[in-house]
Amino acid sequence: MREMDREILSLFARNGSGISFPIWFLLGAVIWFIAFSARGGTAPVVQQHWFEARTAHFNIYSCGPTQEVARVGGRLEQFRDAYSMLAGVEAVASPPIVVIAFPTHEALEPFLPLYQGKPANLAAFFHRSSDENLIALSLTGRVGHR
Repeated sequence: MREMDREILSLFARNGSGISFPIWFLLGAVIWFIAFSARGGTAPVVQQHWFEARTAHFNIYSCGPTQEVARVGGRLEQFRDAYSMLAGVEAVASPPIVVIAFPTHEALEPFLPLYQGKPANLAAFFHRSSDENLIALSLTGRVGHR
């Protein structure tokens, strides 16, 4: 399974098709979940309803509990406001940031960067691009100890 995950992620790195990174990321997530569920594993995420929640500066895509998604959106806006007071308005000037909020850490794990051949011990990560920025995170925020 890790081999397939690396192939999907390599598509993101080689994206020369003009399709933006978050669209590739969402497509990769759907492909991974379909492949995982086809092998007999339990992947209810693919069968759940994904929705979009927008704040002033973040577009959040998730299939997690709406209350948790709203809480995360509020916390991200608070962080952005605090950081803009410290670093200045120009430091936070960007198009809306795309946030993929996975319902569990297990759902996020295949998309984490690798560290020493294993998924990094992270609850979230940020990817900067020339035209878009992306945050992938787990709504549970729990990271297992390795």
